[in-house]
Amino acid sequence: MPEIQAKVQKQRPEHHLTRGSPNMVVSMSWAYMLMYVPLLVACAGVLGATRHEKRDLVVREIFGNAFRITLFIVVIYAVLQVVSWFV
Repeated sequence: MPEIQAKVQKQRPEHHLTRGSPNMVVSMSWAYMLMYVPLLVACAGVLGATRHEKRDLVVREIFGNAFRITLFIVVIYAVLQVVSWFV
């Protein structure tokens, strides 16, 4: 029986970070940005185009919506980061 427990313990990866450590960071690959940018452009573009018909107003609305969507996602990331420190 001790042999089996020794094998199981060797198979488990040891984490250098302890639970609740402030060094823990919710990490994502930069490849997600390749999916985020087209999605952001499409969503902000649709929202901007449905509110205005003039091109300069549409472009201004697109940049405003892109900023608000990005800010919303950054706030969610920050909240999840803080929660991960306490879990």
